[in-house]
Amino acid sequence: MVKGDIQSIDSAYINANASLDKMQEVKMTDRDPKQYLSEVLKQDSDQPSEDEIALARERAEKQQRNLEGFTQHRRKKYTERDGGKKRNQRRFLSNATHQSKTDPDARIAKKSGKPRMLCFTSLMSVDTAENVITNISAEHANKKDSRLLMKIVNDTEAKLADHHLEIHSILADTGFSSGENYYQLEAKGIDAFIPIHGQFKTKRKDFKYFKRGNYYKCRNGKRLTYRGRTMSGGYLKDKYVSSKKDCDHCPFRESCADTRGVKKIEHTIYREEYIRMIKRLKSEEGKRSYALRMQTVEPVFGSLQQYYGLRWINTRGIANAKKIMFMVAAAFNLKK
Repeated sequence: MVKGDIQSIDSAYINANASLDKMQEVKMTDRDPKQYLSEVLKQDSDQPSEDEIALARERAEKQQRNLEGFTQHRRKKYTERDGGKKRNQRRFLSNATHQSKTDPDARIAKKSGKPRMLCFTSLMSVDTAENVITNISAEHANKKDSRLLMKIVNDTEAKLADHHLEIHSILADTGFSSGENYYQLEAKGIDAFIPIHGQFKTKRKDFKYFKRGNYYKCRNGKRLTYRGRTMSGGYLKDKYVSSKKDCDHCPFRESCADTRGVKKIEHTIYREEYIRMIKRLKSEEGKRSYALRMQTVEPVFGSLQQYYGLRWINTRGIANAKKIMFMVAAAFNLKK
């Protein structure tokens, strides 16, 4: 019943056994410096130095000031929008500032057109041969799907390897899209069919990219040369900058150059992986694969929620939520 070669992956929010009305405010400055060090500074130390603790406190205070300023801005915005009427206090709840008293592992999440809710993320992979669930796990709902993809791929790969099965293709929706995921799946030799998100640009108006030579050329025929890599918006990108001499005598300077008198373009370091993904999705195999994803994993999630009690988690804690999901998946597979 399980071939293993094509795995369809999806996620869904599952309501937690907790109420939004019983959230308590948590300040960054009240957190334990050791915990903050491990989470923010990515450093797990039983005996952090005085300098490290001081740095953690400084960052926590700065983050707290930013959060308070953002909260005040949102309160003012919604007050003006509502005409001074009584506001819905749930609007101002955030995972950064509030925590559930009954289930600290539950996280606030929101879907378009639906109210905020406390929930867990159910992450699942389904074998496309007979729609058998090959892996399921409970995750914190504030994590992006794109950050969870490689975790479930690696876990599913390990489970299938116990039965001498290999993954050849992965099917997932746009939420799992990222250049890093494309790169890692290609490194594993796995063909992925994951639609790209809208932020990636294949072309830029008035500029053309030349892969051979690694440079951009503007509409005036001048080059933007490669100037190394930079962090922008939390992502590593390749940077291309024009010559000031070229821009000074360009007829399009006013509408093109920045305040320094040059033009700068940045694109993701995974540009080629994105381009290959676009070509793969436009192929006949890509179109069939996307249709296959919708008729495999989505109906399975629907069945689990409708008939197997996965509409909400009746226990507390992420460990117990994981047990519930395992039992639901086992019941589904046994019945199949």
